[in-house]
Amino acid sequence: MARITDLPPEIIESILWSIDHVRSLNAALRSCRRFYSFVQQSEEMATEILRRKISPAIWPYVAALEASFLCHDIPDVFLTLIEPCPDEPNARLGESDESHSESELYLEDLEEPLDDPEEYRDDAEEDIDDFDAKSSETRRYQRSFENERFRATRKLLEMLYDRPSVLADHFLSSVTIFDLHVMERRYDKFNFIATEFAEYAWSHLRENDDSLPREMTLSSAERDRFLRAIYRLEIFYHIFSVRQTRWLSVNHEFFLRHSPWENEQMFCIHHFLEMKFASATYDVFAHDVAFGKRKVDYLTFGTKNDSRQLWLSQGIEYICGVITQDNYESRKRKLEMAHSMHDANLNEVLFGLEEQMFSVDIWQGMVRLNLQDGDSFISTKEEVLSRVLCEEDKDYDLGPRESWIAANSGMSESEFESSGGFKHTNRAITLDNGLIVIKDIEDTAKVTVTQWLCVEKNGYFGFQHPSSGRYMGHDGNKSLRAKATELNNWELFTPREHPKGGYQLLSPYCMWSQALMVLCVDEDRKTVVRRNHGTTLWEFIKV
Repeated sequence: MARITDLPPEIIESILWSIDHVRSLNAALRSCRRFYSFVQQSEEMATEILRRKISPAIWPYVAALEASFLCHDIPDVFLTLIEPCPDEPNARLGESDESHSESELYLEDLEEPLDDPEEYRDDAEEDIDDFDAKSSETRRYQRSFENERFRATRKLLEMLYDRPSVLADHFLSSVTIFDLHVMERRYDKFNFIATEFAEYAWSHLRENDDSLPREMTLSSAERDRFLRAIYRLEIFYHIFSVRQTRWLSVNHEFFLRHSPWENEQMFCIHHFLEMKFASATYDVFAHDVAFGKRKVDYLTFGTKNDSRQLWLSQGIEYICGVITQDNYESRKRKLEMAHSMHDANLNEVLFGLEEQMFSVDIWQGMVRLNLQDGDSFISTKEEVLSRVLCEEDKDYDLGPRESWIAANSGMSESEFESSGGFKHTNRAITLDNGLIVIKDIEDTAKVTVTQWLCVEKNGYFGFQHPSSGRYMGHDGNKSLRAKATELNNWELFTPREHPKGGYQLLSPYCMWSQALMVLCVDEDRKTVVRRNHGTTLWEFIKV
């Protein structure tokens, strides 16, 4: 019987090119020296096999995530690989020191001097000069390293969003087969997360609509959208792992490149992973003495749980590694070895992003707003909001865009975009048999009270039921009520003017927190509730 090594070279090459996975190609390389020589002669074979497996929409993010490891650990290598880049206008073989003087000066201004280590302060006098020299040299090296990391990160984001195909083609051409295999395993892992996330979301949809089919089927556009959010989240974890003032501008360049509904997708993935992480680590945090002494919070979700956010900051692959551990001890070791290495609190960033999303100054300075022929310069908040809502998602079905606008505006998309300003809906907050609800003004004859007396206390407003004297307030959670006879913390509100007209109504989260929650119309279109975010707009009518 003929051996496979006796096959003609053309047949062997055809077989290798038809392999579906990089891991299979790796196995083939180890099985036969002739296969190995064929792959060595065709360096792009492994890259093309992986490219066939991954959607073109996700391919640049695969490259960007791999590049983010270099940006964080060895930024000078990344800059050497990527500068100058093919197809880049006015690309040069190298850049002079003067070309970066402005950014480096910016970094120098924000650099905080390092404190001398405490243990050296009592050293003998003869060692001080030597220590000062070493300490100064260390500071210079660290400052230089941070400058390189800053430059590399900005370069990576600029290429990802402005020249994604150039980034992928140029960077992945230098990746080894072993690294491509690692990238394939990571993609398979993220693909599995996307499927799990979709099934979880589908189960919630079916709770409210039994007519939906039991089996969930993702379209290619939907899968790409989930995968894109997952890759963006992992890139965020790797790039923004250190909280420093200098990174705020890069932060803007990353999140404000996305439409608000795209950032919300990232948050949904993050919340889904947090739920899985909390479930997997509950036993360890609840029963381990060491974690108990550190007062690790294993119950609270979201921004207020800083300790859990630190573990989540280690990245999606780390989270999956913790979740997949099959016993108590291995999971504990995994938690002990990575805590506090990175610090990238996505909740904290996104909760503070709404104001920035509608900031005129930030939008004027964004790279993506370079003026084209016929474009107008953004100068007002109304123009910023118009630009945000006109930004179309790259997905053809536009589902997330329509959902986000409907959920955050308190009205339909057509009403929001056609009004040119806040649309008066003839609906008002009313008190009906002790319940705070939304009613049409035409139905006021059926409502006990249709007006509220506005009073002021400590810079906040309160709304009093004239006949009973009770104040509108909340129950400490999301529900509203009208029970208090005095204007206390839970009955305080503050209005915030919206760029499209009208006002958002905000209330303190609780008496010991400065966080504000937003009054929104609930999904039933009748109940008024408090939420962490939302854009239901209100008008005040003087009577």
